[in-house]
Amino acid sequence: MKVKRYKRFPANGCSKILILLVGILILCGLSFASLSSIGCTKKKGITDVVNDNTTYISIWLSSRESTAFLRSNTPLDTSSADVLKSWNDSSLKFPDKYLSPDKKELFFWDSTNNTYGTTYTIFVTSDYGTATGSCVFPDMTHIIQPQHLDTLLLDDIIVIWTTVHGADFYKLILDTRACDSSGSYIAEYYFDTLLTCTSSVIPSTHFDVYNASYYKINLTIRSYAGAQPIPEAPPNMQGSLRGFLTAQGNNEGFQFFVIPSQFNNCRFIGSLPN
Repeated sequence: MKVKRYKRFPANGCSKILILLVGILILCGLSFASLSSIGCTKKKGITDVVNDNTTYISIWLSSRESTAFLRSNTPLDTSSADVLKSWNDSSLKFPDKYLSPDKKELFFWDSTNNTYGTTYTIFVTSDYGTATGSCVFPDMTHIIQPQHLDTLLLDDIIVIWTTVHGADFYKLILDTRACDSSGSYIAEYYFDTLLTCTSSVIPSTHFDVYNASYYKINLTIRSYAGAQPIPEAPPNMQGSLRGFLTAQGNNEGFQFFVIPSQFNNCRFIGSLPN
C-alpha cells in the first residue's frame, strides 16, 4: 500500500474575517480549537439566528433553488410581502409562500437554478420595510491536497484548495469514521468550520480513537459569497428592512484514509475495507 507524505506549506495572507451562511445554517458542535488554519482565523460560537430580536430577512441562493425567511416578533401579513430576483435581462417573483403557525416567520421559495458567475439582485417588499442586495454566484471548489483515495500516515494533515471566483469564504467539512482491522466502524464523528483562506490543517489529535486501525475521512470544501452570520455582523442589503443575502456554490468532496504509524507495514488486499 502506497503511503503519501506531504510537505508543510508557509502561511498565506488571508484576511481575519470569518463569513458564514446566513439565517438557518448553523455550525456543528465540535470545538473549533480542534482544527487549525494556515494564515487565517476562525470565529467561535456562530449562531443560526441573526438579530433574533428584530425583524429581518435572510436570503439563500444555491445552484438548484432560492429561499428567503422573513422573521419578526409580531405576526406577519403575507399579502404585503414579496421577494423578486433579477439577473441579466430576466426577473421573477418567488412563487411560493408559507407562513409559520405562530405567523412570525414567512418562508419564500423559488425552484429556478442559479448559475456560476451570474450576478443576482434581490428586491424585498413588506409592511416592515424594503431591502435590496446583489451578489455574484460563486464557482465550484477544487481540492488540491490531499487527493481522492490517498492513504496518509497519521500526522497533521494539510488541506489546500483553489481560490474560487466570487467566493467570500469556504466551509470545510470532515466526516470521520474510525475503523478496526476488519473494517468495522468503532466511532464516527463530524466537524465543520468556515475559513476565508484556501488552506487548513487537520491536527493529528483529530485521529485519537482508541484501538483504531485506520480512519476513513469524507472531506468536503464548499464556497460561499455574501453576508456574515455572526450576531454582530451588519446586513449586506440596502433599505429600511435588515437583509442578509448569501449564495452557496457547489462543493467538491471525496474520501481519503489515515493510518497510525504502527500500522505502516500493514498490507491490505486491494483497497481498504468499505
